[in-house]
Amino acid sequence: MKPLLLALMLSVASRAEETQFFYAPTPVQLTGVIVKKAAEGEASPEDDSKGSWILRLPRPVTVNPKEGSADQILEMDVSEVRIDGGKWDLAKVAGLKSSVICHGTLTRDVEGDGKRPIVLKFDGYQPVTAPTREIRGSPDGKMFVAWADHQLGPPLGEIRSIFLRYANDQDTLFSVVSSPRDTKAAWNPGSSRCVIADAPDNGGPRTWLAVHESPDVWEWKTRMIDPFRALEKRFRDADPEVHHLFRPSILGMEWLSDTKVRFRAYCNTGTYFLTFDTDRPDEAPVEEKLSDEFLKE
Repeated sequence: MKPLLLALMLSVASRAEETQFFYAPTPVQLTGVIVKKAAEGEASPEDDSKGSWILRLPRPVTVNPKEGSADQILEMDVSEVRIDGGKWDLAKVAGLKSSVICHGTLTRDVEGDGKRPIVLKFDGYQPVTAPTREIRGSPDGKMFVAWADHQLGPPLGEIRSIFLRYANDQDTLFSVVSSPRDTKAAWNPGSSRCVIADAPDNGGPRTWLAVHESPDVWEWKTRMIDPFRALEKRFRDADPEVHHLFRPSILGMEWLSDTKVRFRAYCNTGTYFLTFDTDRPDEAPVEEKLSDEFLKE
């Protein structure tokens, strides 16, 4: 069975190639390059105060009217739209000289010659950057943990998908949706267990243990683990008034054997090695305090 995340990722991939849009009030996001276009009959837009800011699209799109609308017209093969920037400094955006994702709504305008160009009421933008995409393969090459970032536009913004898969199959065995930030994954030598940490350096990591109990079983079992549970309890018990200020971070993860993983960790009380027995996930890890201070190495 394919989890919901896989469907979400396919939807995101489809969105990247979206060519069907609607007029206002439906919000849109269009990717393209912003340029200054001279008025008709003028050679240079730089010398023409009447020139227009244009968003040139990498592929033609279709703008669809709302059902029953009398003033909205179906427009096909739209390769550029005029921008109504309002308070925005479009010259600065155009100065990036690269593709940007523009947010806003689409309307139609009337020009002096009777033309009715499509106009993007500009609400904001963001530069197009190469998305994060990282893969951590198992030692035997049969499995991998991967994470990738996707821009979904407002109000969802950017998300990070983290998932576990077999290298030769599209089934997702474990998945979680988070925000783009640091992610870590470490495999045991036998490729049968993996620890995955979401935001390990963010003062509140979420950590999962994935276990393959037998080569004869296809499925993997996953559960959340908390290497800091005992440290946090002592911190909270020492001063209940400040328990909410406990800020743990995972600096590194290393398997010592097929069943024991060691976290290099930092929290309010110092830097530690926390050795976790994955055969006994409900037990607290063995602590070795390295310093009262933060030690990166």
